[in-house]
Amino acid sequence: MKSDPEVEVELSGIILNGKNVLFGERINPQRGITYGFPSKKLRARETFEIGLYRDIEEETGLKVQIIDKTPCAVTNDLFQDEHYVTLFFRSQYIGGKTKNTESEKWKGWHWFRWDRHPSPLYLPIQNLIKQEYDPFKI
Repeated sequence: MKSDPEVEVELSGIILNGKNVLFGERINPQRGITYGFPSKKLRARETFEIGLYRDIEEETGLKVQIIDKTPCAVTNDLFQDEHYVTLFFRSQYIGGKTKNTESEKWKGWHWFRWDRHPSPLYLPIQNLIKQEYDPFKI
């Protein structure tokens, strides 16, 4: 009998720059390319803030200031073979140019207006939008 998969906690950074939000083209062999935010699994004994700074810098090369000390939104994301709880945090772009530092995971980074987001979206982002979340209305 196959055991149930473990639930993973993922940190996801919503990077704001004026009226734009940063989306990356996420590469996944099973799911194809979808657009999402910088995100990583939370490591043991790691604070949200440290995890977010590490993730955003590692994946995008950008400098940001974390806005939220606690999650601004949470989604329960049930993939066919995985289960994630995604904690979203907003951050403000401070500087730098986007770099594709993890080309095996991301195809590239692009700024989009929230009301004109790209498609197709990564499941956690789809679930976030279903909640009628707007990062500019908090």
